[in-house]
Amino acid sequence: MAAKTTKEPILILKNVGKAYEQPNRQLISIIDNINLELRQGEIVALFF
Repeated sequence: MAAKTTKEPILILKNVGKAYEQPNRQLISIIDNINLELRQGEIVALFF
């Protein structure tokens, strides 16, 4: 668990999503409605 900081975010992402179109034209949602705030000194890793 990350330590809480009071610094202002250096990066803010809101409502981020990603979908891929399949050969049959169907959309497959990979991530949906992701929110992230990153502050100086924090490290974030996403694994799929």
